[in-house]
Amino acid sequence: MTISAQTPPTTDPVLERITQNIIGTLQTITIANGYSVDATIIQPNPGVGNPEKDGTILFVTGDASEETTGPETYNQWLQQFDVATLIVVSENAADPNIETLRNLRRAEIEWALTYDPVPSSRPNGTRGGLTEDTLIMAATVVDCPPDSHEAVLIVHIGVRYRTPYNNPFASIYD
Repeated sequence: MTISAQTPPTTDPVLERITQNIIGTLQTITIANGYSVDATIIQPNPGVGNPEKDGTILFVTGDASEETTGPETYNQWLQQFDVATLIVVSENAADPNIETLRNLRRAEIEWALTYDPVPSSRPNGTRGGLTEDTLIMAATVVDCPPDSHEAVLIVHIGVRYRTPYNNPFASIYD
């Protein structure tokens, strides 16, 4: 009996396409689009310095866990992502304080990630139709020393997506 090798698809895995969609969505956070800051998106890259400026967003892919709620024809996953943004407060007393900026930045990130221009019967945030939904899981605030006028806000999100059974290259919605 001869076993033939199966050629993998030539498309990116669905998780990579979802990741790129999220990065592209975060790149729309600009003053020109009505947000309070021009976001600069960076991904962790050992050996490369990260710019320290207001609106810098560090995007980190977390672990995926398989959910068992789907029928046997597909695998359902909940992929975690962390979106961390540096908030720098102006020394001008007339400008918003750190708490106001944290609340604003969190709302802007949540809005950008859950707004979905693709009409669908599924919940918001389908990542261009690739996913079931995008969930805002929680937010964490890391305060810097009081005299630094800076804080870090981490918004934890989950993206629920489905792939045909044993095919990580496709979404069931492709």
